[in-house]
Amino acid sequence: MATAEFTDAPITTLMAMYQQCLCEQIEADGLPETCFCGLLPGQNLANDYGDDGMAWVRLVATHPSRQFPQEDDTWTPCAAPMAYTLEMGVLRCAPVFKDSRGNPPSLEAQFEAVRLQMADMEAMKKAIACCNTPPDWDVALGTYVPFGPDGGRVGGIWTFSVGT
Repeated sequence: MATAEFTDAPITTLMAMYQQCLCEQIEADGLPETCFCGLLPGQNLANDYGDDGMAWVRLVATHPSRQFPQEDDTWTPCAAPMAYTLEMGVLRCAPVFKDSRGNPPSLEAQFEAVRLQMADMEAMKKAIACCNTPPDWDVALGTYVPFGPDGGRVGGIWTFSVGT
């Protein structure tokens, strides 16, 4: 399949930069490697990238914004500055029932899952805050929201806004 010949939108380049910062920050912090660390398309998270965890950056929404990051209720074609809400996330395997009788995971396993989730949260915050964002882009950190356990995965998603 041939790659389409067109110029990437500036937000695509910026998203790829944040994805690279996230992958590098996970490694720099000594966290377990994920089997997937990349960009995700679409509206919904596909959390089925293997049992060794996944990390990603995804576009959530975009809107005109003359007062970053607030949404404008009017639009000036061809001249409106834009704000983009991005999502950065990390999912890992969740401690699950360990035997056929449904005994829950040990307190130690739960504690270690919390430790890793919080370390991933800090790595994402550093990746957003310390990535070399071009000076003509603004950044606003949003909210971290825990995810799961769902489908055997647990982790979190951090939203942030970038704008021109």
